[in-house]
Amino acid sequence: MRCDLRQATPHPGVLPHVNTDALSPTSWLGTPRFVQVVIDAVDIPAARRFWSATLGYEEDPREGVTDIVDPRQLNMPLVFQDLDASDADRLAQRNRIHIDLFVPDDQVAARLEAALAAGGTVVRDASPIWWTVADPEGNEVDLTISPGREEHWAGP
Repeated sequence: MRCDLRQATPHPGVLPHVNTDALSPTSWLGTPRFVQVVIDAVDIPAARRFWSATLGYEEDPREGVTDIVDPRQLNMPLVFQDLDASDADRLAQRNRIHIDLFVPDDQVAARLEAALAAGGTVVRDASPIWWTVADPEGNEVDLTISPGREEHWAGP
């Protein structure tokens, strides 16, 4: 997909300044950047089903790859790493983060239903603004609507 920068600027027809140094093959060296999220799972197929349904992602078609990817290629991939069920130390350290997923308000019910059908469990119901849903292994995602959230929490 190609994008004409002249159409994507506040001044149509005028190209924006582009820092070409940032486009060099080595520009990323020494500069941290977000690449992916890794979820440890004892049952990778169950975790993949839940997260694919919840995020609307698809399985990476490559042989032996456990990733799921955004079919629109707008968001980061999720990678699933095998977790030994007997590794008590690692199991005890899990679930210290969660993912926030902002969904249009007319789509959140369907996304919640898909997450539950894929093995998810509602942990917190703050409807109509958000729901915290855990995958079969306890990893959490907040399904939240985009518009109206600030107004809801502002109070009277």
